[in-house]
Amino acid sequence: MTKFRVGVDIGGTFTDIVFLGEDGRRLTKKVSSTVDNYATAIVDGLAELIRERGLDEAEIVELLHGTTVASNAILELKGARTGLITTKGFRDVLEIRTLRMPRLYDLSWTKPRPLSSAICGSRSTNASTPRARWSGRWPRPMSRAQSRSSLMRG
Repeated sequence: MTKFRVGVDIGGTFTDIVFLGEDGRRLTKKVSSTVDNYATAIVDGLAELIRERGLDEAEIVELLHGTTVASNAILELKGARTGLITTKGFRDVLEIRTLRMPRLYDLSWTKPRPLSSAICGSRSTNASTPRARWSGRWPRPMSRAQSRSSLMRG
């Protein structure tokens, strides 16, 4: 019995499934993504490939999953309205970025709008008082009142 590692990538249009056997054998399947429930395409695609190749489910020893759905939603500026809560004093970090300019002496060059601004909007980026220490500890955690206030402003 060959053992398989399985990788699944869910895209907005297709879901790709790849079985990689310990013997080097590679089996692939491309099925339509099921937008109402992305898991359906995974389950159905796995079942089809197992049935078509006469495999046993027990031969799957690892299943890895990735998706480009969220990346595509960000890049296409689609999806739910989103907000960003950041530490006080760092609200503009995503807007400022690294200040690098690809054309240093081109005075007509305009920095592209950052995705954080396009997705959240500067009105929906709110600062909060808590600050993490280098150790990862929070000396002053965010209070419920601060959380509510940030949500209401967004």
